[in-house]
Amino acid sequence: MLTAEMTIMNFDIELTRLERAAADPDPETTAAIWTSAATVLRERTYWTEAGAVRVHVAWPRFSEEPTMRFPLRVADDRERGDVRDLPAFVELFFHDAFLAFNLAVPGSFSAIVSTMNPDYRVRELTLSAQVFELGGIAAARDGGPPIRPLPLLDAVQWLDALDLGAQQLAMNGIAQALFHLLHLARSPGDDSLSLIRITQALEALGTPMPAAVLAVRDAIAYGSAPVVHPMHDEVLDPRVDEAVDWIEAVDIASAILVATLQTRVRRQQLR
Repeated sequence: MLTAEMTIMNFDIELTRLERAAADPDPETTAAIWTSAATVLRERTYWTEAGAVRVHVAWPRFSEEPTMRFPLRVADDRERGDVRDLPAFVELFFHDAFLAFNLAVPGSFSAIVSTMNPDYRVRELTLSAQVFELGGIAAARDGGPPIRPLPLLDAVQWLDALDLGAQQLAMNGIAQALFHLLHLARSPGDDSLSLIRITQALEALGTPMPAAVLAVRDAIAYGSAPVVHPMHDEVLDPRVDEAVDWIEAVDIASAILVATLQTRVRRQQLR
């Protein structure tokens, strides 16, 4: 509900989907979850000590076009709220949306989000669903833990029940795991660092891992693994693919992490 005292700020959103690692195995489900966002994820309220900030999004109809544009409104009902704070709530909303989409349908939200306002510009966000997508691919390929689509509503209700709000410090294992996933979304591409974060997330959840995954993680963490040039180009040096065998460990750990979190969502388990 809007009140006369509220500060309203409007933003224009441009969302450009990132290329998937493989073809979408279920494009109809992906389209359906985007359609459901118009109802399930149209508004989120963030409570602060000074009052509430509400983010309202008019999600567009799903399209095969890579870029979508749509409006977003922030309503600030805090006492003596500073309008300069509001872009941060826009960023927070898209981090939450990223988690909700991908916990429900792994790989369904992977995009660059650009946000414009005549007076304030929110930082461009790259939110890659690589871990979610690779986990799903590995589970389907190797007969790993079950990963299957869930209703977006289930994911949103689970996130709401965690009561993370605008929390910036993880105070429990689930928050730690989700924050690790957000770090990976913001900086995808380095398999060695990805494995460190994924295994830390699994440890925070108390989830056991195969010994082979832990062995690779420990080799990276303690410095016995090969140090590779950032290009990682086997054309220049064929030894690199033989020396570095991290991809399989990342895939296995990703599948376990996504399946573990989906189980928590399915059961609405908060610990």
